[in-house]
Amino acid sequence: MINSKNYKFVIDSIFYGVGQVFQRAIALITLPFFITFIDPINYGVIGLLTTLSVFIVPIFTFGLSSSMGVSYFDSKKKDRSDVISIAFLLSVIGAISFLSLSTFFFDSIVNTIFSSYEYKSHTYVVILTITFSILCIPTQLQQQFLKQSKLFLYFTLFSSFISITTSFVTIVFFNYGALGLLIGSLFGQVALFILLSKDIKKLLKFNRSQGKKIFKELITYGLSMIPSFFLIFIIQNIMRWSLQMTDGLSAVGVFSLGASFGAIVNIVASGFASAWLPYTLNQASEWSKIKYEISKNLLSYFTYGSIVII
Repeated sequence: MINSKNYKFVIDSIFYGVGQVFQRAIALITLPFFITFIDPINYGVIGLLTTLSVFIVPIFTFGLSSSMGVSYFDSKKKDRSDVISIAFLLSVIGAISFLSLSTFFFDSIVNTIFSSYEYKSHTYVVILTITFSILCIPTQLQQQFLKQSKLFLYFTLFSSFISITTSFVTIVFFNYGALGLLIGSLFGQVALFILLSKDIKKLLKFNRSQGKKIFKELITYGLSMIPSFFLIFIIQNIMRWSLQMTDGLSAVGVFSLGASFGAIVNIVASGFASAWLPYTLNQASEWSKIKYEISKNLLSYFTYGSIVII
């Protein structure tokens, strides 16, 4: 029998999973629908460029996806809004730094990825998309911490709708091919940022006396996690880069097309990871009483989730 708390956790996991898969992999998920308009080489371009965010976002958010939860739930309730504000300020610094460095070293970045300058427009669109992704991290995490899973799903599905609609128009009517799909992702990310930051004045207010302490915590906890993000990037994406060197962009495109079907399976893992952090940290004060129940639940979710994936 599933109690109400565990039932809520399962529902939250589903909402977060659907939302995150669409948001993070929209360019790959929609590839099969545009198969008659985009050739395998362009699939390869998209496959390489969409992996950049996996590498870039953790670095230029200073590991906020890991540090925010610890700092947020370790703070008193009255100080938790300050954690979000400082994290948003850090994301602004990171986004500006990334955009500035990318613009300055733009030609080198394009040449490193493709060994040519043919896909400059594609790369710049992705750079802009990553910039807005960086800005969205703190407020999206805030939704998870406040257990606003329905709002999270609504925002991400709306931004996905904008992305898919824009992609359809630019690919079918303007014949932009892969560039159209990437432009769609950019429009979707901008729409998400607008939804999340509608009360931006509130995000920029914080207690200065607490600000320095929170800033130091976020940086300390976050930067220590960046090496692990780098290793995850290698594990998840080494095949694409290897294929590019040995067989070219067409092979990367075929691989990316196959991987796009597998992205749906990530609903289980992404949803679980998003819901698990606030679920556990919210109960940290009663850890000695609930640690065995938590471990039992973790085993159950891992087991059932694995069965679903298989």
